[in-house]
Amino acid sequence: MTKHAESRSSGIDEDLEVINVEKLDDSTNYANEGKREIFVFTGEIKNNSQDKAYSRLMVQSDLYDENGKFIYKCIAWDGSGIEIKPQGKDTFQIRCHSMPVGISERYYTHKISVKSGRY
Repeated sequence: MTKHAESRSSGIDEDLEVINVEKLDDSTNYANEGKREIFVFTGEIKNNSQDKAYSRLMVQSDLYDENGKFIYKCIAWDGSGIEIKPQGKDTFQIRCHSMPVGISERYYTHKISVKSGRY
């Protein structure tokens, strides 16, 4: 099965937009508990607001199989010390690590979203 490269994005507020998402190559980690897969996603958060700066942002990636069924969640980026000014943007990286091998084999697409933050 060919893996699908679609990236869907959403934010907690109309002001925030997740853009330029890319899934980097997979890797494997052989930890004490056995073989585990790692996915890495990179992208940017764009603040479309004219007057609000955002901080304490949490970005997550939901993974789905070919039928659109949710299979795994990665919450790995916390921009606690980052403030994205109005009309500004910043980068993020999410590492989905320690996933069971079965998850990576079922992966087809993902959705990246901003789940918390304040202005």
